[in-house]
Amino acid sequence: METLKLSRRPLFDPILRTLHAWNGFFIMALLLTSAAADALWLEGSVVGLWRLHVWLGYGLLLGLVGRVVWSLVGPQRAGWAVLWQPQSWRQAWRHAWQDKRWLAWLETRQKDGSAPPPAAALVYLISYGVLLISVLSGLVLVAVEYDSGPLRAVLGLAFAWGEVAQAWHEIGEKWFYLFLLLHFAAMIWHERREGVPVAQGMISGYYYHRKDEDE
Repeated sequence: METLKLSRRPLFDPILRTLHAWNGFFIMALLLTSAAADALWLEGSVVGLWRLHVWLGYGLLLGLVGRVVWSLVGPQRAGWAVLWQPQSWRQAWRHAWQDKRWLAWLETRQKDGSAPPPAAALVYLISYGVLLISVLSGLVLVAVEYDSGPLRAVLGLAFAWGEVAQAWHEIGEKWFYLFLLLHFAAMIWHERREGVPVAQGMISGYYYHRKDEDE
């Protein structure tokens, strides 16, 4: 039986890991409260669930601001630049189109872990954009439906804005159900395919890779 030898290096700093856990918790809590409120829409407790949903949204907004700030002042691996990979996207597309290597979108990555695979980077960028839209549309809904929040003085009871915001908010909700499924599936796929622990990275801060990749 072959023994797999691994190397590791510190990659994810404590603040980045904390922000990852913070935002992940609030995203899942928001999805759960939204699903619960929809299931209990005729019950009296639905009002309390939506108010909890609003406060969880504020928590996510705080985490998103923290992530943006840390991307600007933190280490290189925490910056947005690692997600912008036009050269890798072109290379992966060329492999997929010309060589019929459709998994190239998942395989092409930096060996030192300094950047995620092209597919992951693209999905992360889309997710941050959707997250921003979800937060903004949520603030609009709070102003329109609850007459509160930072946009209250601007929008007040402008119900037309509420309808638009509701549509975008629901799109964001569906996207993050898909994102969580893709995120966990990709971690499992990489762990099984490469034989390295991936999921622990945002807990321990270490990136693992096979030693034979160094040769």
